[in-house]
Amino acid sequence: MSRGGEQKMLYGILAAVSLAALWISVRYIGLRKAIRNSDRELQEITEDLEQNRIVKMSVPCPELEGLLITVNEALEGIRRQKVAYEDRESKLQRQIENISHDLRTPLTAIIGYLDLINTETLGEDDAQSFETARKRAGMLQRLVSQFYDLARLEAGDYNLDMQEADIGKMLREELLDSFGDMEQKGIQVEVEIPERPVMICCDQDAMGRIFLNLIQNAGRYAASTLKVAVDVHDKTTMISFENDVKEMKHEEANRLFDRFYTADPARGQGGTGLGLTISRHLTESMGGIMDAKLTEEDGREWLKIVSCYCSLRDQ
Repeated sequence: MSRGGEQKMLYGILAAVSLAALWISVRYIGLRKAIRNSDRELQEITEDLEQNRIVKMSVPCPELEGLLITVNEALEGIRRQKVAYEDRESKLQRQIENISHDLRTPLTAIIGYLDLINTETLGEDDAQSFETARKRAGMLQRLVSQFYDLARLEAGDYNLDMQEADIGKMLREELLDSFGDMEQKGIQVEVEIPERPVMICCDQDAMGRIFLNLIQNAGRYAASTLKVAVDVHDKTTMISFENDVKEMKHEEANRLFDRFYTADPARGQGGTGLGLTISRHLTESMGGIMDAKLTEEDGREWLKIVSCYCSLRDQ
């Protein structure tokens, strides 16, 4: 073959290689773009599973299309499980609400009759037994009320009367009412609440219940100290309850808002594990957020529960 023929052959080979390289580059770029688009679609779908969407491949590729078929089947399975879970939760909420409603009337009547009994006519042993029965009936009434309220909160059927209120004043009053109990348990209470009004829009009954639940939680689990503070910063009002604890783990702090969870059943002192769950639901229903974390300071572990609300105005 002549030198000119060899050069033409070489040019032909180079041209073929260049075309192949160009095709591979275009194919590679197209596949990368398609994978990015599919990844974005998958993220959007997982953020809102209610929409019956599937992940698609914009560039033909049998291997990746097989993968996407598996992904879409998994998404469909997750949707079915989510629907089944929500259906079970809805049925459970209705059952709890119905049972609680059916129990409230007879319990109220029982407690009313107990209150009418003249304990002065009873002997010492009978009086003690009667007092125990009355306390147990009261505990059962509170438990039934918690079940009923929790079912309504989770179903979005809890009506709130939102009004302007000074939560600094409300918190001071709740702490004053509980000071005697804290003192008996040997818990030192440190308070940092501004003297000026701290105004937010809230349901005052719900806010009072939140404060009471947080105080009672501290009364059950505080080792020696409870720190309560209210801070207003950048139109946000932050309320914190911080108490030292013994032998609590970080995963336990994360579960405090789970239904029926008590960090230490041996020290629960009658706690049902519903108080903080209800408190978080009430907080969120009023547009706030509530969270808990475990920290270490001065060689002690501290449980800090923080709730944040929007301030009505600059304070």
